[in-house]
Amino acid sequence: MTGYRAQMPTRFHERVRGPLRIDAHSWWLTGLDADRGWRAGDVAGSAFTGAATKGADAVH
Repeated sequence: MTGYRAQMPTRFHERVRGPLRIDAHSWWLTGLDADRGWRAGDVAGSAFTGAATKGADAVH
């Protein structure tokens, strides 16, 4: 991805604080998608079309 410069966390972890302290969610950020120019119609059907068909850029 060109033209953007940001530092973001790549691993997220959530815990339930009470009444039981347990793990709730854990996930990794594997791609970043920012303003690819797609429109609502490109994601409205059962499959992505137009500009929305390209996958997100990988996080390095």
